[in-house]
Amino acid sequence: MLPKALLVFLLCVLGALAVGQGKPLVDVPAQAQEPNVAAQPVRPALTVLFDKSKPVAADDLRRRLKNLVGVDLDDKAPKQTGTDVHWLTAHKGGLIGSLAGHGFRVHFEAKPIELTEKTCGHLDPDAIAAMKKHTANAVIELQGSFDADSKVDDYEVLGAIACGLLRRGALAISAREFGTLERVDADMRESLLESPVLDVLRPVEESTLVVFLSKPRELTEQSLQKAMAKEFPKLFGKGGAGFVVVREGMTVVGLNDAVVVLTFNPKAKIDPESLGEMRVRKAIKDHQVMLHMWTSGAIDAKAERQRQQHLARIAAALWQDDCLALSWYCNLAIVPAHTDLLKQLRADDPVAKTLDVGVVPVVEAVDEKAMEKAIAMARKTWPEAWKKSQGGAQVSAKFPFPTRAGSVEHIWVSVAKVAGDQVQGTIGNEPVDIEGVELGSEVTCKLSELSDWIYFENGEMIGGFTVKVLQKQAAADKKK
Repeated sequence: MLPKALLVFLLCVLGALAVGQGKPLVDVPAQAQEPNVAAQPVRPALTVLFDKSKPVAADDLRRRLKNLVGVDLDDKAPKQTGTDVHWLTAHKGGLIGSLAGHGFRVHFEAKPIELTEKTCGHLDPDAIAAMKKHTANAVIELQGSFDADSKVDDYEVLGAIACGLLRRGALAISAREFGTLERVDADMRESLLESPVLDVLRPVEESTLVVFLSKPRELTEQSLQKAMAKEFPKLFGKGGAGFVVVREGMTVVGLNDAVVVLTFNPKAKIDPESLGEMRVRKAIKDHQVMLHMWTSGAIDAKAERQRQQHLARIAAALWQDDCLALSWYCNLAIVPAHTDLLKQLRADDPVAKTLDVGVVPVVEAVDEKAMEKAIAMARKTWPEAWKKSQGGAQVSAKFPFPTRAGSVEHIWVSVAKVAGDQVQGTIGNEPVDIEGVELGSEVTCKLSELSDWIYFENGEMIGGFTVKVLQKQAAADKKK
C-alpha cells in the first residue's frame, strides 16, 4: 500500500500527465480543495507523536529550519516585527518564535495522548498499532491573532516547524483543524514542505483490493487502456476523462474523481495449511504474485462504496485465468474464484456480494456421521429442488469427483438438465485437485451419486444440508 502523503503528490503529477495526453485534470473533491471554514475558527495547531520523550533544543531547531526552508532565525525576539523577521528561543520548557510574521509556540509533553475512534478510526490496523507505541508529544500552536482567511498560511508556517521536529521516532501528526491523526512515513516531511499542509493532513479513508495471481503479469498502457475501455466505455472512449499511466513499476488508472494505484507484490506469507477452506488453501498455495489496487478519499459510507465499486470494476476488467482469489482489506477474508465472481464484482455493493454466503465453502468434513445424514436428506428431498429448478430457480447440486491423489472431492454443479439418472450442468466452483475439470466445465453426473443441493430464495439458503454441517464445524473450529 502506498503512503497517504504520496497520493497528494500523485494527484499533482498525474494531473499534469493527463493534461499532456490532452485530457482534463483529475477532479479533486471540493472538500479536498478548500479547508472547512467553521463558524468559530479553531486556533491553528499541529501535534506530533513520538516514541520517546526527547525535546528539541532551540539551536537544533534553528539549524534544521535553515536547512529545510533556507531561513536564518535569530536566537531571541527582536524589537521590530514583520514578515521578514524570524526568531526562535527557549521558553518555559518549550520554544517560542516567529516565522514569516506568524508567531508560534512549541510545547513538549512526556506522556501519551488518548487515541480514539475519531482520531484514528480511518487508519489501517498497522498504522494504529504503530501510534500506540508513542510516549510523548509536541504541540506546535499559532500565537497571536488569527482568522479564517489566514488559516492556510498559518498552517504552512506550522508545517515548516513540524518538519524540523520530524526526526527519527516521529510516529504521527495531527492538524487541530481536523482532529485526526496521520501516520508519519518517509515522505511526510517532503509532502508538508511541497504541498498544502491541510491537504496533506486531511483525513482520508483507504480502500484496497488484492488479487492473488498464479504467475507474474505485465501491465502495459496499451493493454490497460483496452481493458478499461471495455469496462468503462464512456470514460475511456473518445473524449473521455479516464486515463492510464505506467511509470517505473507503478500503474495508475484515473476515473474522473478517483485515482487507483496498482502495484505487484511478492507472494503472501500465509501458511496454506492454516486455512480451512480447500479452494482458498489451494489458491494461496499456488499463487506467486499479489496485485494490489489502492485508492483513498473522503470518510463517509457513500464515498467508500464508490471507491469499492471502482476497485471491483478494475479487478473485473483485468480478471483472467491466472486470477485465483481476491481479498478486501476491510474484511481480510479470501474469496476463491468462482462462476459468479465477475458478476458480483460489478454489483452495486461488490464487497457484500463477493463475501455473500452464496460462495459455499469447500472444507474437509470431520463429523462423518453428520455428513452421511445430510447426504441422505439431500437425496430424499431432491424432487423439491428439481421442481424449483423447473420453475426458474438456479439450483446447484453437489457430486463426487475422483482426485489426482486417489480420493474423492465433492464439487458443486450448476444444474442445466436432468434426464433419468443423468444430471447435466457446469462446474460451479474451482476444483482443488481434479484433473481435466475446471470452473465452468460442462459435466454429466449420476443423480444417484448426489450429495447435496442448494438454491437461494430472497437471500435465504434453501437446502445446503452438507453446507450446514460444515458451517457448524467451522464455527466450532473458530471458537478453539
